[in-house]
Amino acid sequence: MTSIATEQAGEMLISKTERTESQVVRDIEHGETVGEPLMEDAKMSVRNTDVFYGDKQAIFGVDLDIGKNQVIAMIGPSGCGKSTFLRCLNRMNDTVEGCRVSGELTLDGSDIYSKKMDVVALRARIGMVFQKPNPFPKSIYDNVAYGPRLHGLASRRGELDEIVENSLRRASLWDEVKDRLHSPGTGLSGGQQQRLCIARAIAVSPEVILMDEPCSALDPIATARIEELIAELRENYTIAIVTHSMQQAARVSQRTAYFHLGHLVEVNDTEKVFTSPEHELTEAYITGRFG
Repeated sequence: MTSIATEQAGEMLISKTERTESQVVRDIEHGETVGEPLMEDAKMSVRNTDVFYGDKQAIFGVDLDIGKNQVIAMIGPSGCGKSTFLRCLNRMNDTVEGCRVSGELTLDGSDIYSKKMDVVALRARIGMVFQKPNPFPKSIYDNVAYGPRLHGLASRRGELDEIVENSLRRASLWDEVKDRLHSPGTGLSGGQQQRLCIARAIAVSPEVILMDEPCSALDPIATARIEELIAELRENYTIAIVTHSMQQAARVSQRTAYFHLGHLVEVNDTEKVFTSPEHELTEAYITGRFG
């Protein structure tokens, strides 16, 4: 092929890509989420939900159900709105000045944005683990005991000891820290600190655990431990995880939701999303054409 022909072919390919992208963006702006975003017997349901930061809209009309004792992974390019959406699920966006959430979000059928909803109690039912481990500047024991004390879950020291031990065991951390419970939580390794934060979250017996890129600051070995823990926790909790790692989403989740420019583009069983996605944007993202 001559250099002129090659250049013309390249221009045609670029033109086709640009045209396809603009058409696809218009499609998601006016279309519906493909796949199976809704389900029966959902633990949490979201309907027609928008999120604004001041005048800027970050989330557009999301409809999604989150199943009981299931892990749903939320993936998409940076800035696509997945973390913003995750924070809607336990009203963490309430702490962001200028943030406004509209629509219907329910936990077991109860409106979590109702004026009657006790937000502190809600965040006990829907716990959260953040991107970077954030243990309190307290002992390992007091990190885990903080929530139960706050919510009055233990009337005697023996009951509190039992909650702390059980939580650390569920977080696969007990054997590593049982002889130094009164040492600072900040003195643990990064992976241990993240498991301590998970223990702290589950100490108040939540029903749902939200995880915002919980392994992004961890090494591969610590990441593997967290992923094993997620699989174990699913037996007792509903889990929603935001991740930039498609390999992680494929390993830990049963359903995957793909976000793009604030729109929920596709929701399907994880295997289907990664082997035969229904939407071309999902396919483009998982095959590395962008993101």
